[in-house]
Amino acid sequence: MRARRKFNFGTPEQIAHEAALVVTRAAFVNTRGVMPTVEKNVPERIRHSKSNLAVPFDVQKCEMYPQKTVYILGGGPSLKGFDFTRLRDKFVIGCNDAYQLGMDVVDVLFFGDKGWWDKHKDRVNAQYFNPVYSRHTFANKRYLKTSEEDLSDDPTSVVWHRNSGCASLNLALLYGATKIVLLGFDMQLGGDGNSNWHVNEVSKVAGHIYKAYLNGFAKMLPYIILKFGDVEIVNANPNSKLELFPKMELEQALETY
Repeated sequence: MRARRKFNFGTPEQIAHEAALVVTRAAFVNTRGVMPTVEKNVPERIRHSKSNLAVPFDVQKCEMYPQKTVYILGGGPSLKGFDFTRLRDKFVIGCNDAYQLGMDVVDVLFFGDKGWWDKHKDRVNAQYFNPVYSRHTFANKRYLKTSEEDLSDDPTSVVWHRNSGCASLNLALLYGATKIVLLGFDMQLGGDGNSNWHVNEVSKVAGHIYKAYLNGFAKMLPYIILKFGDVEIVNANPNSKLELFPKMELEQALETY
């Protein structure tokens, strides 16, 4: 059996780099095996985390689902043409425009951009009555503070890292998920130059922004391992540029989880 590489904790950038080296797509879940080795090197504020106690009150709904599996519905163009009604028997956290799929598909919504809310607030308020989380107080929704950490285990806050995907992943962990399936986390423009499976009514996304998004996930990864070490995260897009989690074909993910 090949020896696991140990973490060498340093700056957040160094931590992210080390994590990317350690966590291969085939062995993400097994990385929790290194945790006892590195425990003494973990910063004080992380080592004494109470993450298993930090859950929002909606967690009861999540626990109704088998194995506490949470699907996170991103906006990537790889989902164009997908039959979203197939998610009706899943627990789904949707990002942004996902509310348009209906409350029977999307159980919880998260948004983080003021410009998006200004464009969509009337429709959200008129047609979507499931829980809506936001990092803004002006929306009059379930407010979550923007954490200054690289990952939050505080049920009153989530990280932002400039994208709703990172925040929704953090929210899924706070829900107590043990299995998380990422849908539409392409981290790149589609072949037609579009950034989403839906019509983007806010602003055109430039390709370079994905580098910032990917950096956000890299910052989260070592703390996911340390705070939520038993979680299994799968990226259901083999062509995604997000390489930190094991990849799987969408159909296989739907059958497996």
